[in-house]
Amino acid sequence: MKPNIAQAAQAFTEWRASRSKRSHTPAHLRELAVALVDHYPMSQICDLLGVNTRSLKVWSEQQSASQEFVTLPDEGLVPVEVPTVEKGIELKIVASGGIECYLSGEPSATFVASLLRTMQEGAA
Repeated sequence: MKPNIAQAAQAFTEWRASRSKRSHTPAHLRELAVALVDHYPMSQICDLLGVNTRSLKVWSEQQSASQEFVTLPDEGLVPVEVPTVEKGIELKIVASGGIECYLSGEPSATFVASLLRTMQEGAA
């Protein structure tokens, strides 16, 4: 859904009317402005919201940097030769469907990975 630039402009106007002098733009307004970047020219966004281009670029970079994540592959997470845990452990796993699993002792990492994968598949 395309963000509404008129609503964003109204939100900025209302904030400016109620803010204390020279306060920083609130995070929710920065996010609102950045959401417009993929749908409107930056010059139009800056004009209507009353922000400068540099600020909008910085907000956009900050938001994209905070949303970066690494997707791990399903396969190959566990080395072929996996040693068992040297010390005993107690582990409680609670799945989204309320399924609980308790482990204790010295399970291998391969076993734990297999168990987690099975629980994930069962929850899907």
